[in-house]
Amino acid sequence: MKSKEKLLMAIIAVTLIIVLVGGATFAYWTWRSSTNTSVTFTVQGGSITIDGGGNITSKSLAPAACTNGTYAIQRQITVTSKNDTGTDMNEILQLKVTALTPVTGRTLTTTAKQSIKWAIVKISGTSAYASTNCSSPSAQGTFENYSTGSVIPLYTATGNAKANATTTSYYKLFIWIDSGYTGTTTVGTTVTDPLQELTLKLDWQGSMTNATS
Repeated sequence: MKSKEKLLMAIIAVTLIIVLVGGATFAYWTWRSSTNTSVTFTVQGGSITIDGGGNITSKSLAPAACTNGTYAIQRQITVTSKNDTGTDMNEILQLKVTALTPVTGRTLTTTAKQSIKWAIVKISGTSAYASTNCSSPSAQGTFENYSTGSVIPLYTATGNAKANATTTSYYKLFIWIDSGYTGTTTVGTTVTDPLQELTLKLDWQGSMTNATS
């Protein structure tokens, strides 16, 4: 009889422990305060504006140095970042390729796309624009891996958009065809070169991200 009583007590004890543990866990997850139950917060953010000086319309792009005034594209870029947060943020500059299309019947080869180059230089202000060339770019690349719909990540200015401030930055963009590009031997007679009459359209894109992320 005594052994049966001990077993019953053991079962009861275990049952109580399970109930107490289960009850404690349940209560923890459903606890609510009787006061100060409202939580109010505002998510701060910011904005970035890119002024590329208006539309670029050029039908004279040809193999030349990046600083060639006739056959290369050079453009001053003004970036304004308005940061409403308490943390410095990154400025991100991009170009969206809305069209990179050869004339009907031609194929845009890898060699041809490699010859279309870009470079961007961060400059101190508008007074530095005229004297800046592409010899020491902040970032550079070619159009080799891009096509219509692609986004070219030009440059990330880490921590440039200062906390609780409006920051203005200046850049110089170059787009040109490498001066060593010869294309096809029939250029000028029978037009077959993939870059001849190429359609290239670009749009600016920009964003800000947390510098610590």
